Amino acid sequence: MDISRRRFAATALAGTGIAVAGCLDSNTGNIDGEFELEGESALPVPVAGDPDADVTVMVFKDFGCGGCARYTLEDELNMYPRLKESYIDPGEIRYEFHDFPIPANPDWSWEIANAARSVQDQGDDEAFWQFETNIYEAFGSYSLDVVESVANEAGVDGEQVVTDTEDGAYRDELETEKERASNAGIEATPTVIVDNEQVELSYDSIESAIEDAL
Repeated sequence: MDISRRRFAATALAGTGIAVAGCLDSNTGNIDGEFELEGESALPVPVAGDPDADVTVMVFKDFGCGGCARYTLEDELNMYPRLKESYIDPGEIRYEFHDFPIPANPDWSWEIANAARSVQDQGDDEAFWQFETNIYEAFGSYSLDVVESVANEAGVDGEQVVTDTEDGAYRDELETEKERASNAGIEATPTVIVDNEQVELSYDSIESAIEDAL
């Protein structure tokens, strides 16, 4: 990833005042009781780690949310990179991405979600995860040129991704996914669920929940 994009993201995030806290769709981000998504997913669920692992970690994100960027980036909270190293890459967990465009950024939350799904559709889950991490590196400098460049880096046709972004090719499905998540109690991003239980948004809490479930 271009170091200039990392610096831009760091500068943009520094101005948000966001630490561990994320972005809220209503007054609270807490889920009472066991978490369950009803019905079938309208889009393929991006999965990393071992798809058949005994422990499932679900993360709900908004591409326009500064808290989600901080969760993802090594230079920020460094939560996802540590999970990747300790649990995802070794195949200890099934790690799922779920869309929840609040939208924290009315200009880009839905658009980047569309772009990410275009990348997944053209490529595979690996391409999706590469795009997801790299586009957060560009947080604060989103543009169609950036979308195209990051998509190309993920090994897919960036021009087609831009077309899908402009057309809102996956908007209906994304709306359905947001509604499913909202009905299940999701109100904030990022929200982390470990084996159907919401976990406090800190690495220690997530790690502890995973270790207890293994």
